[in-house]
Amino acid sequence: MKNMLIIDDDEEDCDLLIDAVKTVDSRIDCVKTFSCKSALALLATEYQPDFIFLDLNLPVWDGKKCLQKMSKMASTNDIPIIIYTTSKRRSDMQEAHDLGAVYFITKPTALKELCDEIQFVLDKGWEVPSSPA
Repeated sequence: MKNMLIIDDDEEDCDLLIDAVKTVDSRIDCVKTFSCKSALALLATEYQPDFIFLDLNLPVWDGKKCLQKMSKMASTNDIPIIIYTTSKRRSDMQEAHDLGAVYFITKPTALKELCDEIQFVLDKGWEVPSSPA
């Protein structure tokens, strides 16, 4: 069974993401936290998710600060971190990538679109080399 940690202060966004995950694979266990501090505390225990979904727009410590802190934790080195945010800014995408995020999802409004993104993440689509043109 796979585990997914969701770090997002918006309860509705968390619930939509969980609905999409369960639609794609009902066996995935989702744990949600509403702040970077609570996520870091959880990650400091023996809990090891297979994926972390992180919002950039968090109170106190934003997602970028959270990425910086997670990059210093040995326990998160092998966990793919996916940004899940409302931002569409290229600078946010680039900075998140530079800080260690493997994939960037701008929060879609349609469940089908989100399910497609979840499937891509579960398939680790970002690791598949693109074919030469």
